[in-house]
Amino acid sequence: MKYAQILLAVSFVLLASEASGQTAKVVTTCGQAGYAAGGTQPLTQDINGLQCHALVGPGSSPVQSSLDGSVGTETAYPQFADSFSAALDTTVNWTAKNSTGTAATASGQLVINSSTTASAWGGVSTQQTFAPVGVGGQIFGVLASFTVTAQANSTRVFGVFTVPATPTTAIPATDGYLFRLDGTGALFAEIWTGGTAISSTNVTANCLPQAGFPAIFAVRYRASLVSFICGAAQVVTLPPVLGINPAQQVLPLSALSIAGSTPPAASAVMNLSALALATTSPPTIKSPGQPPTINDATMVVSSPPYGAGVTPLAGNGAGTTGAVVGTLTSSATQTAYLCGFNVQAIGGTAAVGPITVAGLLGSSQVYQGSASAAGGTVASQIFNPCIPASAVNTNITVTTTADGTATAVNVNSWGFRQ
Repeated sequence: MKYAQILLAVSFVLLASEASGQTAKVVTTCGQAGYAAGGTQPLTQDINGLQCHALVGPGSSPVQSSLDGSVGTETAYPQFADSFSAALDTTVNWTAKNSTGTAATASGQLVINSSTTASAWGGVSTQQTFAPVGVGGQIFGVLASFTVTAQANSTRVFGVFTVPATPTTAIPATDGYLFRLDGTGALFAEIWTGGTAISSTNVTANCLPQAGFPAIFAVRYRASLVSFICGAAQVVTLPPVLGINPAQQVLPLSALSIAGSTPPAASAVMNLSALALATTSPPTIKSPGQPPTINDATMVVSSPPYGAGVTPLAGNGAGTTGAVVGTLTSSATQTAYLCGFNVQAIGGTAAVGPITVAGLLGSSQVYQGSASAAGGTVASQIFNPCIPASAVNTNITVTTTADGTATAVNVNSWGFRQ
């Protein structure tokens, strides 16, 4: 399935219709339903019912038109996304939440199984947690489908929530905002705190797709207000929940399929794709050398661009007479970037060049240089912007030529992966 493009409005996120081959339609309460007169772009409803928004095109900002005639735009800032097009990254992105159940990628989807073992579960949570910034909103979106919608003695949940140490069909979450499909095939939009659902709305009629067909699910939440968006044939914005939030609002993205104490006859399966999180809060600009913090969710850093979802890398190597290699290590679902390197050598007069920088987009770079008895920098380069690797999960290496007379050779390289 094609990875959906995510369009963000002031109130919530919509996953573009390309993901499922459907045309998204939004029900509004601001004087119209569906499409604007003479237009081809869907309208969306503001959380207080006093504004309408029109998405003006893929990847662009939405136009907001208030009933008083004023017009404005707002930008959303991506924080996390996974197309599930490669093996599940449990090194940087995800933590497995499995007890007999399973969670693995297949054909561009994350497939989660409860298993048929009593009280078993399978699922994932992001390693990173996210929190609303000020009064700005967090926006979670995903495409979900279910092999069977009614699987007795099971519960399937997905959204932005913390997972209990031992999740059960009765208590599948601790704190957060989620969609829950119970064993009877009833679908609920819920807010949980301390292991209790403090708000629960049955959304089966509006939101539950046919077995095997994907539907759009999204949650837009901020201080004192939550909006759930969901649907298959059409996308419906449910009435907002006011004044109710979990006790804990620093939350991971999670998904679980749980077997009951009486096990299901068949594994409860949930398929997720095009999962993403974004925020409508403006980013914080930080200077070089000012490090990020784990919950600095909207941070943008200038040179180097270390922010949410970005892992700084250092690839250093040391040796004497042999070739020395510094490696920036990528991961299964991320791309490595080289921001700079230097090579230093001391002893003798033989060449430690050519120095080859391999794994880069385009082709390798080659630098010449030789050692000296006094020592010093043989080659040094800073790249702005940083140079990406030639592909996802491709390492970038800086390699010297063996120098039989050198006393010491050092390679230092730095960058990041995302």
